[in-house]
Amino acid sequence: MIISDGTFLLVDYSKYFSLNNMGNINPKPVTGYRLLVSEPSMNDDTTGFLKNISEVWESRWMSNGGPKVLELEEKLKTKYNIPNIAIVVNGTVALQSAIRALNLPKGGNIITTPFTWISSTSSILWEGYKPRFVDINPYTLNIDASKIEEAIDEETVAILAVHVFSNPCEIEKIKTIANKHDLKIIYDAAHAVGVDYKGKDVSLYGDVSIHSYHATKVYNMGEGGSVISTNKNLMERVYNIRNCGLNSKKEIVRIGTNAKIHEVTACIGLANLDIVDSSIKHRKDLYKKYFNSLSHLIGDGKLRLQKFKPEAYNYSYFPIILESEKVLLEINEILKDNLIMARRYFHPTLNELKWGYNQSCPISEDISTRILCLPSHDRVTSEDVKIISNIIDSVVNRED
Repeated sequence: MIISDGTFLLVDYSKYFSLNNMGNINPKPVTGYRLLVSEPSMNDDTTGFLKNISEVWESRWMSNGGPKVLELEEKLKTKYNIPNIAIVVNGTVALQSAIRALNLPKGGNIITTPFTWISSTSSILWEGYKPRFVDINPYTLNIDASKIEEAIDEETVAILAVHVFSNPCEIEKIKTIANKHDLKIIYDAAHAVGVDYKGKDVSLYGDVSIHSYHATKVYNMGEGGSVISTNKNLMERVYNIRNCGLNSKKEIVRIGTNAKIHEVTACIGLANLDIVDSSIKHRKDLYKKYFNSLSHLIGDGKLRLQKFKPEAYNYSYFPIILESEKVLLEINEILKDNLIMARRYFHPTLNELKWGYNQSCPISEDISTRILCLPSHDRVTSEDVKIISNIIDSVVNRED
């Protein structure tokens, strides 16, 4: 196989995949199927789902706060001990709604991280604010709280921090800074469903948090998201925003949008809520298998992992940080040749986009070139982990 520098990769991969007579890896997956970086966790027992769908079909109540949506919201509140939740169509709209519900002064800037999905930044821009990027901690991969205060100016109105890969931010430090400068805190907890931080759900910190229930998340309903807050007045505004600006009396009280999910989506959410704990357990088991398979590379400093506290993490992803982008590209090419779809979360770093206003974040820029998320979901097996780990091991050791 010819690699990026024009040389040949002379490693015996025959135990893990086959080479054709031209020296190229055959586009036939050694796993026997296409292995995605993430895949929806779905409840294989469809009894409850079909019953709920039948009830929706018979009722003809498809939208506008139907009984299945209300049931799902109540079950999420009970399961995670949260007082208020508004389920919406996706995590991006959840962020937009959360920002709008805070009634922030218009035209200011919002402190945020460059190392996240584009929705965090696009929501800031969509709501009429400017992102002000603060670089990340190279170990936790979250916004570096020690650098936030120096980025605050007279136009700063809020901090939007992301619990990257479900890893909680430096919550206490961020709260202290926000209180000192009278700023609101928005937490993007898109990855962090089910994460407990110091005795309560991580979504209950800050002024408002959001979740994503997209198909790639450990808990999903295909598409969906939610806004969560302990502030009842703020949540009342979110409910209005979700329903085209209407209040409970059907009076138009503000500018809103149609962010309501329909009953079929809620049925998916109800079904998958029954398996979210087992899905998290499986991903935790996969994490341990990956760790054990790659531990010699970690010990030699050729590969490192995100730093987190095991009791406050849901193992949604398995990101590895390699020594160079060259190594990453070689690994990723071989994985793709075998239909193993790892993914470069998050590349490029958002401050490098045209909306980044030429803000420099060197740590995020560096890590974004070297980080790769490996497949981790319900259908990834121990054998898959072994194959992937051996490919990584062979490439990394060849670089020596």
